[in-house]
Amino acid sequence: MGISVIIPTLNRQVSLLRTIQFMLESQTMPEQVIIVDQSPSEEKRRESQRILTNLLSGKTALEYVYLTEPSLTHARNVGLSKAEQDIIVFMDDDVDVKIDTFHNIKAIMKDTSLAMIAGIDDNTPITHTKLGYLMGTKSIRNHGIGHVTYSVLGRFPDHEVLTETPTQWAMGFFFVLRKQFLDEWDIRFDEKLETYAYAEDLDCTYRYYREAQKSGLKCILSPLVRVRHNASKEYRIPSRKSTFMQVAHRVYLQHKFWPSQHELALKWAFLWLYVYKMIHHDNLADYRQALLFCKKYKADIQQGCFHYEAWDSQHKVR
Repeated sequence: MGISVIIPTLNRQVSLLRTIQFMLESQTMPEQVIIVDQSPSEEKRRESQRILTNLLSGKTALEYVYLTEPSLTHARNVGLSKAEQDIIVFMDDDVDVKIDTFHNIKAIMKDTSLAMIAGIDDNTPITHTKLGYLMGTKSIRNHGIGHVTYSVLGRFPDHEVLTETPTQWAMGFFFVLRKQFLDEWDIRFDEKLETYAYAEDLDCTYRYYREAQKSGLKCILSPLVRVRHNASKEYRIPSRKSTFMQVAHRVYLQHKFWPSQHELALKWAFLWLYVYKMIHHDNLADYRQALLFCKKYKADIQQGCFHYEAWDSQHKVR
């Protein structure tokens, strides 16, 4: 019942060290911590490795890996290949765990009917707006559980999680899977979603959930597995690239999950989001370009070919 923690990181030395400092305050330490560093500065990487080695020496096994090409999906798969324990915790490099987080994970995962725990973020407010039901960004039928919409959005319950609650997915900042089932079901992160991908967490955990359902296993949110996701501003991908990623990757995943169904649900959600951005003057130009890009390259995107060169700020889609 050991835990391997996998943390990809890119240009976030301060955030990463804070994450490890909070981990060190845990009443139960994970047996293994795997850092997959994609930062371009060799000097900073060596400094981070030296500091982490000193901090974690004698407390847990540290595996420090360097990747030359930044890719969140590849980083998580590399981390998984290094994992020695069966309980796998995937987490971001800007997360504060609570003192009992890992202790509670071990206790909960003793239940062999349990396949996944999705972490709860204390920094995320509960939204009670009903507009999402009209926009297709929330499900009326599944509003009380963690769910994936036909417009390819992951949603948490519309109420505070006070008891064990079913979920169909987990958000990438913190979630728990079993290596046994990842191997048995041949599930890895989809490396067609390149760079610092969008929705790679939904893709992996939703596929994992589907297999768990077939095997009669549970996937849950638990009030005992809570963290604080700080959404670090230390490094963020450029705005235009982020917008293209959010649109194009959802087009790809919609086709991947439901190749002959629910395309209209995604188009409907895109339309409403366009109206929202127009009203709020929220990065509308980039969003319009992303929609044009997906229309032009739809067939390629559905097969996982994203023409990333068109995401450059100098490239205008016509």
